[in-house]
Amino acid sequence: MTQLDVLKTTTKAYVRSFEVLIHHPKKFIRARLIPTERHKVNWKIQKGTTVAAYVAYKKEYIMVDDILGDDRFPAGLGYEDEMIKSVLCVPVIEPDGQCYAVIELYREVTQPPFVKDDMKISIVVTGWAGAAIHQNSFRLALQKKTGAK
Repeated sequence: MTQLDVLKTTTKAYVRSFEVLIHHPKKFIRARLIPTERHKVNWKIQKGTTVAAYVAYKKEYIMVDDILGDDRFPAGLGYEDEMIKSVLCVPVIEPDGQCYAVIELYREVTQPPFVKDDMKISIVVTGWAGAAIHQNSFRLALQKKTGAK
């Protein structure tokens, strides 16, 4: 079971996308769980666009009860889906403070909005993910330096 599966199960939410900040601190790639390149979308990391861009910019989680009615995010989730209502968006922060990725969880209009316990679980899981990513990057750097495989 992956960390995304843990989040989906414990928060009773859907994971639409996992945005990864790839080689560029000012924009991210939205990998919509679809393997082809044509479905990837680039967004600038800034306020005033999407929830994920805001979270990557601020490096803070955000919980929104009604994404369609929140003026802070004129582009909403970055795609249209009238069934999505509540959004919980959490950054994956490495121990050195870098935002590696953003995980976007959502609930549909037929489900209740996220609550504080959902947020706490998400922060713990993404905290462990950030530490694991950081540790793996050190391992790869050491492996490259020593020439080990």
